Amino acid sequence: MCAASVIPRTPSPAESTARAGYWTRLLPLLTVLACVTRVPSFRHPLWSPDEGYLAVQARMLAHGGTLYETVVDRKPPLVPLLYQAAFALDGSDSLTVVRVLAVLAQLLTAVLLASLARRRWGDRAGGTAGVLYLLVSIGVNPEDAQAAGFEVFMLPCTAAALWCADRRRWTAAGLAVAAAFLVKQTGGAVLLPVLWLWYRGTGTERRGVVGRAGGAEGRGVVGRAGGADGRRVAGRAGGAEGRRVAGSAGGADGWRSGGPAVGVGRWRLLGFAAGVDRWRLAGFAAGADRRRLAGLAGGAERRRSVGLAGGAEGRRLGGSAVGAGRRGPLGFAARAGRRGPLGGVAGADRWPLLGVAAGAERRRLAGCAAGADRRSLLGLVAGAVLPVLAAALLTDPAGFLFWTVTGSGAYASLTGSELHVLLRGLGNAAILAAACAGLLPLLARKTARTPRPGAELWLWLAASGAAVCAGFHFFGHYYLQLLPPLALLATAALQHAPRERTTRTLLVSACCCVLFLTWGLLAPRPELAHAQRLADATARRTDPGEKVLIWGMHPETYWLADRAPASRYLTAGLLTNYSGGRDGPQVGERYAVPGTLPVFRAELAAHAPALVVDDSRGLPYTPDRIPTLRRLLTARYEEVERVDGAVLYARTP
Repeated sequence: MCAASVIPRTPSPAESTARAGYWTRLLPLLTVLACVTRVPSFRHPLWSPDEGYLAVQARMLAHGGTLYETVVDRKPPLVPLLYQAAFALDGSDSLTVVRVLAVLAQLLTAVLLASLARRRWGDRAGGTAGVLYLLVSIGVNPEDAQAAGFEVFMLPCTAAALWCADRRRWTAAGLAVAAAFLVKQTGGAVLLPVLWLWYRGTGTERRGVVGRAGGAEGRGVVGRAGGADGRRVAGRAGGAEGRRVAGSAGGADGWRSGGPAVGVGRWRLLGFAAGVDRWRLAGFAAGADRRRLAGLAGGAERRRSVGLAGGAEGRRLGGSAVGAGRRGPLGFAARAGRRGPLGGVAGADRWPLLGVAAGAERRRLAGCAAGADRRSLLGLVAGAVLPVLAAALLTDPAGFLFWTVTGSGAYASLTGSELHVLLRGLGNAAILAAACAGLLPLLARKTARTPRPGAELWLWLAASGAAVCAGFHFFGHYYLQLLPPLALLATAALQHAPRERTTRTLLVSACCCVLFLTWGLLAPRPELAHAQRLADATARRTDPGEKVLIWGMHPETYWLADRAPASRYLTAGLLTNYSGGRDGPQVGERYAVPGTLPVFRAELAAHAPALVVDDSRGLPYTPDRIPTLRRLLTARYEEVERVDGAVLYARTP
């Protein structure tokens, strides 16, 4: 088994109890807060055209439609399928189940952010991050914040990707990235901070494991060699040298004390010399030298010493190894030991063993760590790519690629609407800044005690900002993608800050939240009221089985009227490019999604709608500017009613 493998530590019963107690206290608070912030979403039948589009798609899918063939949109498939599943549970006349799922999505996002913050900065930070996120989660126009749209279901996937990557669960992180992309393409931006975490984590872990394991192995080999050889050399050197010293001492002692002293002194000195010399040499070989060599084994000195151990450096180190002995009373023994058996230990046995152990162990651990890195990266890539490929294969591969990636060139163009788009972007950014009034000052505040949050959080924020700008539309719901990294960065800035600052931040955020809740509860919805009146007129003039064509930007009219669309293109925007919020210069048939107009004409020729509703109301896509629709109305339809500026055309007999 590779030494680089990491076995997770099993938490103790006390730790498990504390962890459960923490979530037992925090989870109810987050649940209540998530429900309260989403109360306005239950006030209206629907909040935005996106919800209407998804509801109509779900009905078409339930009646046998096929994504990217007879049911089309520029978005990936997960949210339409989610709506279809919700309608299967509670019918297609209400979005209540979808609203509940949106509350759960917001709660899951808050829990994941709380877990991330708690792992990095402690229990208090976890609660702060979860609460801050929910307080600012409705900080855009209620039409964008309260709708059960793409971003609401994308955010828990992006938070899950960071959560898994933070714990080195790379395959799961890849799956979360894929889920975010399959909710909305811009969700794939979270791959950037995930890759950074992989790069930083695997490199640090590889260097740490190789260094620790290589040092331990070097010390083990040196200890074993030093212990055995130290005892062997000390025995030989102590015996021979003891006899020689005893002889010399005995002679001197004999000259001083006479015969008995010679015998007694010789045996006494023999024992003393042998014992002292053995202990000194054995202690030296197994102690100081072992520590010195083990210390050298960890760095550049080990490589230098191992490389030179066979030459002059080895001889020099051998001399150094017995330098202390040379200065002692048994100098001759030390010099003989250096040249003889002890030199063999230091120069021939210990250094080769150390070099072999260090080199082999480092190569083995480096190879093992590199293999682990490759496997983790492969798991991350496979997790991110394979689900997307599966989604394409399960729908229509060519249609999936076209509608989600390649078929929106004109939609993403800024030409001709620069001022219009800029004003919208600045306006929605100002609304979000007001909602985040308690958070943004923290990001600008720098103090000596403020910890530096991980670079992955700033990368997450930057990638989310790029996703907001993608396509140059700057709709309010796009900005929701910025909120999770903002909440974590603000939480990081509150660490080591006085408790009063955290309290003030939460209080300001709560006040802003109350303002946006009030806006959502009290603000009028004139476009919804118009769509409801138009749906009533449409239902009154058609039978339930008949198809109608709503020429406008409010597909919810189909859903409210409970009538099937006559075309797979549910808005005029797909056929004119107006859906990008353009103000005129790039709106018309020539800017339609490539290939859509021939299909549209074929659909109308094969199954002419019983009623055509012109809901353009003077906007740049009126029938007068769309030759295909103008010819159809002139040839086969007549005006029968007007509702708030919309014109209803019935088919002539």
